[in-house]
Amino acid sequence: MGTLTTTLKAARHHRDALLLALLCFIAFFVNSGALRPDIMETRNLETAREIVESGDWMVPRMNGEYRLEKPPLPTWIAAAVESVAPDCLPAQRAMSGLAGVMLVVFCYLIALRTTERRDVAFLSVIVLLTCYQIILQARTATWDIYCHAFMAGGIYYLWRGLYEEGHVWKHMLLAGALTGLSFMSKGPVSLYALLLPWLIAVIAVRRPRMSGRVWPLLAMIVVAVVISSWWYVYIILTHPEAAGFVIHKETGAWKGHNVRPWYYYWRFFLETGIWAPLVLAGLCFPYFRRRMGRLTPQYTVTVLWVVAQLVLLSFMPEKKMRYLLPMMLPCSYLAALMLIYLADRYRSALPRRIATGIAVLFALAEVFAMPIVARTFSNPDYNSIAATRTDPRLKGLQFYSPKGEELRIEIVYASAHIIRPLDYRAPHIADSLRAKAPCVLLSHGDIAAAMPEDAFTAVDTLRIGRYNNSNRSRFARHGNDSNFIYTVTLITPKHGSN
Repeated sequence: MGTLTTTLKAARHHRDALLLALLCFIAFFVNSGALRPDIMETRNLETAREIVESGDWMVPRMNGEYRLEKPPLPTWIAAAVESVAPDCLPAQRAMSGLAGVMLVVFCYLIALRTTERRDVAFLSVIVLLTCYQIILQARTATWDIYCHAFMAGGIYYLWRGLYEEGHVWKHMLLAGALTGLSFMSKGPVSLYALLLPWLIAVIAVRRPRMSGRVWPLLAMIVVAVVISSWWYVYIILTHPEAAGFVIHKETGAWKGHNVRPWYYYWRFFLETGIWAPLVLAGLCFPYFRRRMGRLTPQYTVTVLWVVAQLVLLSFMPEKKMRYLLPMMLPCSYLAALMLIYLADRYRSALPRRIATGIAVLFALAEVFAMPIVARTFSNPDYNSIAATRTDPRLKGLQFYSPKGEELRIEIVYASAHIIRPLDYRAPHIADSLRAKAPCVLLSHGDIAAAMPEDAFTAVDTLRIGRYNNSNRSRFARHGNDSNFIYTVTLITPKHGSN
């Protein structure tokens, strides 16, 4: 009888693993190219393209200017993909999908190690895979999913290093390496939003015995600092002025950009989507703490983790809803613990079946509905400037756009050209055009209306086309965004002109 029970459990575990693998594949990889890149993704991909073109991996540039605002690890990954599969958006997003898989794996392992229950780990991943922010960020070739995936790994190995007896040095060094990689993905974001609140929560409930762990812990910190800082040290030593400018700029952005009131994140639980009622109920700490049984310590840690995250994120002046991405990890644990509570109280497998059914519905929507939604809400006037890439008349020419006007990075990326500013109304614009021709000019309107009449005394113009790169939905109230609409004109010297 015991052998049969063990066999059935092993079969169920294999079935659960296959189901989670299938859900990961659908959530992160299927139809990954359905949505067009947004501004954050475009910044990363354009920087990666310029790394490959210039061969300068240490000092990234975007539209020819230094791009030092964020650590370059995700951009290096994108550049490696670009060098193998140029302009392949699904390949770029597949790397983010792999980071999403990493996050899911560590989410499962953390829950398994801390609760010693596979059902809690399984349901935690089910909830995580059905959170909108996780799906979106793992389908987007940007920074967020990398920094939090690496940090989840750092937390897993740090927990093992602090609370398990064997292989302390190995676990601590791995924790340090993954923490450093998290920092190299988006600076201290995940240290502040994921690691620090976890430390507050776990140490408040279960203080580790530090005998034999002090030196491994110090080694972990050293490894994390070295991996985190070496690129910054290189930039400060080789480009001190640019580094100083970026530090000042980023410090100002944190204090004055997207400033929201302290209570802005009050609706954080809504980011978990359909699980919001469970997460909100799980925060009724005095009630459930007495009813969780053997799961009480993990339940307490999870609630403290969520609360600490919410408080720390609310302290920051700059707030965006996507900054709540790291909260999806403890919120997933909280929802899973509530499902387990319901299953144990009513001695029913129904909560697990409902959760699995919800995940399957999400998967079906990602397979069948996502392409339909993308087409339905796409811009019917979309006509990308990317078409100029294959025009032989424009090959190898410098692109210019009006000086003083906002140039969207999406235009730069789509055109695959560095676009320099040009003062269309400068006093000697005719001489300037003569010196630059042949070249390509971008203008929101007709080029003749944008420039003085005498500008064309020494050059000829040829209208290549009018392009609309706006991703604005067909249902948007204000229609297309004019910042994405450009007329492209080829400028050539007049015959016989010197």
